[in-house]
Amino acid sequence: MQGRKLLHGGDYNPEQWLDRPDILAQDIELMKKARVNTVTLGVFSWSVLEPEEGMFNLDWLADIIHNLYANGIRTILATPSAARPAWLAHKYPEVRRVRADRVRELYNRRQNYCYTSPLYRDKVRRIDQKLAQRFGSDPAVILWHISNEMGGDCHCALCQAEFRRWLQARYGTLEALNKAWNARFWSHDYTNWEQIESPAPQGENAVQALALDWKRFVSDRHIDFLKFERDTVKEIAPNAKFTANMMYRFDGIDYFKMAKEIDVASWDNYPTWHKPSETVEETALDTAMMHDLIYSMKGKPFLLYQLAARFQAEKARHCRACRAADGGARRGQCAVFPVARQPRRGGKVPWRSHRPRWAGGCPFFYGDCAGWVKAGGFGRN
Repeated sequence: MQGRKLLHGGDYNPEQWLDRPDILAQDIELMKKARVNTVTLGVFSWSVLEPEEGMFNLDWLADIIHNLYANGIRTILATPSAARPAWLAHKYPEVRRVRADRVRELYNRRQNYCYTSPLYRDKVRRIDQKLAQRFGSDPAVILWHISNEMGGDCHCALCQAEFRRWLQARYGTLEALNKAWNARFWSHDYTNWEQIESPAPQGENAVQALALDWKRFVSDRHIDFLKFERDTVKEIAPNAKFTANMMYRFDGIDYFKMAKEIDVASWDNYPTWHKPSETVEETALDTAMMHDLIYSMKGKPFLLYQLAARFQAEKARHCRACRAADGGARRGQCAVFPVARQPRRGGKVPWRSHRPRWAGGCPFFYGDCAGWVKAGGFGRN
């Protein structure tokens, strides 16, 4: 991807600052001072890429990508499926997940789409195709990032029907399923596939094999969605390479199975330092173990895709730089911090970033005003 060069940069969300070209220009200058050579774009950009159904606007993204490239900064381009626009969620309720209690969610947050919905997949396919047509052969784009931190489950009617098909493929017959689940306990023999539903707080929640198969099914659904997005891009850009950011000790997806479908493994490193339950040394060892685990998924260098001191910068002190260095020592090929410029407002305002949203404000490392200087030190090293 980049030979032996370490990728250094961050998730960059310039769509929040399109009305401030002075800030966008300043960002590039500061990135160069920080020795940034790679940024991730487009993770949460769908509402700007397609502000109305069927009306696409990719020109601003092309301008950003090419301005960065002209200054020696390449792009990891994300598919925006993790956070759908409001118009999509309100016009097509089926794209919103149904909780285990069978209540459909209202429009909220992110990573909460129905991965089975044919309608949602159609909308994702269209935006992914537009991105691939525009940037699939662009030398500024070195890697594609599928969605973001996949996880969670959906219990809608579409997912229930897909679950039953998954069970039929796994067991073949109800007799085999009943035997494998020991369904006769409490007289729970199933006589029709339609009788089977996912675990629910007000429904079946005491059959361990059902709960386990549901988790396996959900994992397979996420991986199937990843493959769907990957293949959509590859149809247009056959030489494209892909990653998907995994998470710490996450048991909602079989990551070893997922890793087979991507070219580069990556993970988001957010340890909680100074926990009362363990020493700092134990936290560091646990983090090092995760580096080794992610490396083992592909047997080659991985991307340390996100790392941040989060709300503990005053305690973590040097831990962020140490975690980045430890990832490199353990055959990581990338240190990409989660927020290159702090957002104006929203859920990540408290997060530490490369660059604050106000001049001379919240730092990248220590709480002073030397954020980009510190970042430059890491990039230079």
